This record gives sequence, C-alpha cells and structure tokens, in this order.
Amino acid sequence: MKLDSTGAKLVIVEPGGALSGQRVGVSPAVARAAATAVLEAHPGEAMGQAIPVRLVGLEEIPEGVVVLDADLARRLELAETTRAAWALRTTGFLRQQVEELELEATVERPLEQLVDELSRDSSLSGRLLLARGGATTGDMWIDVAGETFRVRQLRPAPTSGEWLYETGPQTRFSLFAPALRSSVDVVILADCSGSMSWNDITDAADVTPEPPPPAPEPPPPPPKRSLFRSLLGLDTPAEEPPPPFIKPVKTIQRIEALRRALDNLLEVRLRTPGRVSRIALVAFTERCTARFPRGGGMVEMDENAPPELVQQFRDAIALLQPEKAGTNIGNALNHAAELLDKHGRPGNDRLIVLISDGADWKPKSGDDAGELVRGVDEPVSLMEDLNQRMRISLHALGISNEDIFWPWWRRNHGEQGAHPSIVPNHKLLEAMVVVGGGDPTRTGDATVLGDYFSGLGRGVSRRLSLQARPAENPRPTNAERARLRERLATLSRSKAASESQARRDQLCEEIHALFRTANEYGRSLAGQDVFRVSTESIEVLHKLMFEPCRNKREFDWWWRKLHQQFLELRDVRIADPEKPYPVPGIKRWLHGQETAALNHLRNWCSHHWLAPGDEEERRKFARYLERVREILLKLTGRPVLEEDDEAAWVTLQLAMLQQLRDILAASVDVFRTASAAAHAPPPVVPLSGMIYVG
Repeated sequence: MKLDSTGAKLVIVEPGGALSGQRVGVSPAVARAAATAVLEAHPGEAMGQAIPVRLVGLEEIPEGVVVLDADLARRLELAETTRAAWALRTTGFLRQQVEELELEATVERPLEQLVDELSRDSSLSGRLLLARGGATTGDMWIDVAGETFRVRQLRPAPTSGEWLYETGPQTRFSLFAPALRSSVDVVILADCSGSMSWNDITDAADVTPEPPPPAPEPPPPPPKRSLFRSLLGLDTPAEEPPPPFIKPVKTIQRIEALRRALDNLLEVRLRTPGRVSRIALVAFTERCTARFPRGGGMVEMDENAPPELVQQFRDAIALLQPEKAGTNIGNALNHAAELLDKHGRPGNDRLIVLISDGADWKPKSGDDAGELVRGVDEPVSLMEDLNQRMRISLHALGISNEDIFWPWWRRNHGEQGAHPSIVPNHKLLEAMVVVGGGDPTRTGDATVLGDYFSGLGRGVSRRLSLQARPAENPRPTNAERARLRERLATLSRSKAASESQARRDQLCEEIHALFRTANEYGRSLAGQDVFRVSTESIEVLHKLMFEPCRNKREFDWWWRKLHQQFLELRDVRIADPEKPYPVPGIKRWLHGQETAALNHLRNWCSHHWLAPGDEEERRKFARYLERVREILLKLTGRPVLEEDDEAAWVTLQLAMLQQLRDILAASVDVFRTASAAAHAPPPVVPLSGMIYVG
C-alpha cells in the first residue's frame, strides 16, 4: 500500500501527544493493513529523506489523509502543499526484529551515569530504525534521554535492500564508551585549481529513477566507495551506462562536490561532542589563501561553537571557486604544517585533510620523465617527513576519478584525447596517505572523517538492564481528538491560501525566471553569479517560494529561508561599500533602500523582541516597532497582524513576493541595459516588443 502527494493529503498538527515522535496518523483501514511504514520526503531528489514510522489509526482521519506532528514535518521539510513531494509506503522493505543494538556514547560523561539514564528511558522500547544493505551502521544516530548516540552495531546486519528494524523484548542493548582521546588540530586544504571547474560529477538532484525491472542475474559486487557516492548519495557507478529507466542527468562541477564534502565535514564536527578541534580552511592552487578563520591562523570549532563562527565557516565554504591556476600540493602541505606548528596546541593530534581531484603524477623515475606536478619538491617524500618528524597525519578525499571522468568525456567530446591536467588522478593522493599514516584503501571515503571525529577506538562496553516491551501506540485523549477534528475541519473551510494560489504561483514562476536571468548576466558581466547557489539550493528555493503561509510561525520560517537564499548569498561586492560592482546601478536595487524593508522584516522574523529596561534602549525599541508597523500597514493595510489570521499572513506573503519580484525585475533591466551597451552594436532601428525572461 502506498499513499503519496499525488493523490493524498498531508495534515500537520501541533507536536505532542499520541501523534509525535515516530508515530503518524492514518485512517483505521491503513493502520489495519500494516503497523509500520517508511515515510519518504522529496523522494528521488537531493534533499530527499526516508524515515521509519509507526502507523496510528484514528477514526477522525479519513481515507487519503496522513497526519504528522509539526516537529517531524519541519525535520523532513514538508508542508501542507501539493508541491511538497512525499510518499508513505508499507511495502518495498524487509521488516526485522533487532537482536542486538550497541550504542556509542559521543559525550565525555561518566559511563555508569549514561548507562543508568538509558536503562531508565522507555523510548528505546519499540524504536524503529531504517537501514540499507551495504551501508555502515556508523552513519546511523539515535536520540535517547536528551543525548545523541551513534549506532555502533546492529544485528542482524542488513544485507541487501531496505530494512526496517524494530526493537522489542528480544533485543539486547549495550553502550560502548571509547577511551578518552586528546583534542585534534585540523587544516583543511581545498583544491581550487582550474581542473576543479570541470563538471563531470553526476548531480543526484537531477536523477529521477523509476522502478527498475527485475534483474535476471545477481548484480556484480559494488565498486570501491568514492567521495561523490558517499557524500552525494549516488549508488550507480558512473562507469556503467545508465539503465533504460534513468533519465538523462545533469552534472556538477568538481568544486561543488568539494563544497558539499566540506559541508558534510562541518556537520560531522558539530554533531560530535567531547573533543575540541582547532580548524583552518585553506584554498590552494599554486599558492595558498586562508579562507577560515578570516584573519588566518586556527580557531576552535566544536559542538559549542557560536552560530556566528559556524556561519563564517559556511560562508568560507561557499566562496571557494576554481581559479585559472595549476596545482602545487607540496606547497600546500608545507603551508598546512606551518599552521599546525605555529597555531596548534601541544599534545593535540594533528591532521591535514586534503580535498582534491589529484594531480598529474607518475612515480618518480630517474629522469623525472612524465612528472607534471610541482611540489617542494616531492609531495610523497614531504608528507612522509611531516608524519615522522611532526606527527602529522593525512586524510585525502578524492574528487571524481578516472572511472567517472572518461565515460563523461566520451559522451561529451567523443574519442579526442583529454589534456592530462584535467584528468583526475588519485594515485598521488593514495601514495601520500600511505606515508601520512592513513588508509589508502579509503582515500575518498568521507566516513573515515566521521570515524576520526567520533573518537572510535578501544573502550569499554556495558550491557543495559533495559527490558524492552512490545510497542504500544498511546491512545489519544479526548482533548487531542477534539483538536484533530477541529484541525481537519479548519482545513476544509480554509480558503485564503487556496484562493491566493494562482497569484502566488505566478509570482514565484516570475521570480524563479528572473533569478536565473540575473545570475546569467552576473556571470557574463561581473564574472560570477549574483546569488551564490548550487543546483541543490535552486531546487530548495523553488520549493520554498511556493509554500503558503497561514500564520506567523509559518511566515517567520518561510521568510528567513527565502531571505537567506536571495539577500544573504549575494555576490559579496554588492553588499560591501568598499568594493565596486562591475555593473553600475545594481547596488541600488540589491543593497540599500530598496531592500531595507525586506531586511527589517527578516530581523522581525528572527528575534523574539522584549522591551528592554534601559530608557534609551526602550526608545530604540519603540522606534523599531513603529517601523515594523509602518511596513505591515503599507503591505497589508494593518499595522498589527494576529498570529493566526490566515488572510492577513497570506496577504503579507503575496506582498513580499511582489516586492522581491519587482527588485529582481529592476535588477535584470539594469543588467540588460549594461549588456546591450557592452556587447551590442548601435542599432539602426530602435527595437521594441516584448522581452521573454527565461
């Protein structure tokens, strides 16, 4: 059985009660057919997620309706709109009872204290887990008793296909605590040479598979894992021709794969408590440039890092771009070693993370024939010396590889040869990892970073005295049932959002087209996109714009996200008064008075303002509120909006979209005029007519 967004409706309720955690509400008929299911959000897309859920059948819920609590919907980035793709399926996976589940502590707390807390926590009873054959359990995490634990062992282990596990009375639970380890200093070397501009890596966001036909023979063993598969979620080896049911796919630049790898590394660092890290991010070509921290050196980054520092790191990642330059890995290694020596702390582990597509390299011969990489003077020998003399370890993440590159090259360039400088080569990376104390068989495997930061190693294990009971769905209270009936009735009566759908759709389509056009002009006239986005973020942006806002909570979330995609990811030259922008007039529309109201409302959405006690601060606060009221009055006709006034919030949303559309349209007009002046010959006859923005 399957319910999905094409034929069923998603309803979101306030969190808590019978429908919370892993429990979702369905009609009694669906619940009788299966007790558990897999809920997929945005299936087949880069932002897709799949989680196991328990089905709760309630008489109040009609056929074709699925009810989620708001916390789960937010986690899956789902909303009550037909544009939010989802699917709830009760088949296509194997159900399995968990025989043994070993969790690993990721916080440095007394082991016995954690064991006691887990043994008294009932949420492990009837816990659902979703795993795929071949995946490592180290990628699975569980929140219990207010802490996050890593799944260290899960038995029986998944073999092939998709497995939905459930804990029960037969499950043996244990907790593993690794031995305490020292902190770690990390220098990340990001390859920004010219070869990183090649777009030979398939983008998972653009692959739309259909169900494959039954295979007559077992598939061959999977190839060695690589970076783009482990980070981008690609399962089909690039060297095999795509099956007939796979549509043509788009590709991304190697630099985009590198940025995603760094985003993943940051998430691993932030979700792993207990070990302080000092981190630096360095972009390298033939020279080295400090990207983070901004002033150079190194800075502590752990789960307690302030949001401003985390955002600086994300911004530094987003700014990485390929340059028209070669690769000098030896110089980069030397630079990293100097950072670790000067800014690292005595006694800390030292690690260099090299993310690159590799260099044109062959083992050194007597006459150095064929060696194209420039080093100081030989990267392998240098790395060996750094490891032995300074105890610096190396892990390498290889971007692309020859098995990916050559099929892509032949599809696009036929049988003509490719210059060696653009062909990815992991042989050098693997050779350096060998002497750098790493595992060459895992070059390009991002999970090794997770292992490193999680602090795996020798430790102690304790059996939990938890007696797991069969899962039982709690019965909703009469008050919960009444709220659910009212929510369903309210949705059937709601007209404001649906009546505004046509106008909202029109504005969003125009914004999307103008957004792309502005970026095309930016690349042509200013050397880079006006808005720094990836294929994945464009997809997120497109979905986000169409979401209706029915109350203040939904509007706050919607506008913060939309503001981030447009105004917080602008070309840095636009927002910097000290830097000129190559196209005069653009700053007026994308930075200044025209965007002031948008920025003001963004701050209003992001903070819960309380009147301060200081007299001067109270006056400032009063002026701030007055400005908010002026903006709301201008856009909606009301200076104050009730938090649940759907009509008012829908009106404000449409007004914000209209303002955004007008700003983008004016910016595109400025770009179009500048482009005509720079490239077009003087027209003999003035042109007129409609202009299509595509």
